[in-house]
Amino acid sequence: MTFDKHPIIQDIISQIPLHEEECKLIQEVFKLQEYKRKALIFENGKRMNQLYFIVEGLVKLSFTDHKGKEFILGFAMENWWETDLGAFFYKELASYDLIAMEKTKLYAITDMDYNLLLNKIPLLKSYFLGKSIRGSFAAQQRVLSLLSMDSKERYHQLLKLYPQWFQRIPKKYIATYLGVSRETLSRMLID
Repeated sequence: MTFDKHPIIQDIISQIPLHEEECKLIQEVFKLQEYKRKALIFENGKRMNQLYFIVEGLVKLSFTDHKGKEFILGFAMENWWETDLGAFFYKELASYDLIAMEKTKLYAITDMDYNLLLNKIPLLKSYFLGKSIRGSFAAQQRVLSLLSMDSKERYHQLLKLYPQWFQRIPKKYIATYLGVSRETLSRMLID
């Protein structure tokens, strides 16, 4: 695969310039992984030290409590990054499960290779800072919507922000993400 066709390099050079040697290093440290639908990519309570860039497919980041109730933190699809931040950056055990919702291809980088990249390509810090800020902003907006909007308002906001989710994600998971029952979501879809 040439550098200009590598999905991660394409994403990075849309934000910052890269030299050929830097592209080569990026291509070397990211490893392609493939998962079948419903495959567990990482698991709550286990060691996990990878950051993922989704090339194809859709994943779900979730937590299941001791009563078996699932809480969905988010979904990630093509050209999005995903990880368990505490596990990746602070060496904690994973707090979440990451599950492939569709057949998924992703590139993974270990925490050691990530730090190597940042040392060898300092401008990548700016790229990842931008991604982190966008992710933090989205998380803040999600918390604000949960605190200040009713379920119907959250549904309409989600439909506006991520209309493609409604084509790809089963409604029971959309309902869980919104914090409503499947029946409540069905009523909202009718209205």
